[in-house]
Amino acid sequence: MGIEECGILCRITSEKANQERLNAEGNDEYRYEWARGVWNMDWCPNLAKIIYAFCVNRDYMVIEVYEIEGWDPPETTPYRHRIFDKSAEGWRDRREFRGRIAQGKIRNYVGQSVKDYYPPHYPVKCIELTQ
Repeated sequence: MGIEECGILCRITSEKANQERLNAEGNDEYRYEWARGVWNMDWCPNLAKIIYAFCVNRDYMVIEVYEIEGWDPPETTPYRHRIFDKSAEGWRDRREFRGRIAQGKIRNYVGQSVKDYYPPHYPVKCIELTQ
């Protein structure tokens, strides 16, 4: 599968994330909280260009796609299902996105593998098009 939109792939690998809940139908809020943050985005040169966030499970499958409305510092919006270690190095430099479930043809990516995009041990991958 070739991704043709600017986006980030957010792979949820944390042992704290319940993979069954991430993959189950009807768990939109739980999935969104794990996908939206909080990420170290220092390596991504232009967050404003990123249109979509692809929520990816441990098996490299896209389980949801979000249209990004903006980026904020960590915990700018409340989380109901997650607790963060705010003492972690670089905590305040991390970012979370605000968004909604994407509509239209972008939904065709749900259920597709993105394994070929990932080097080992990377939770977030930025896909930037140069068009």
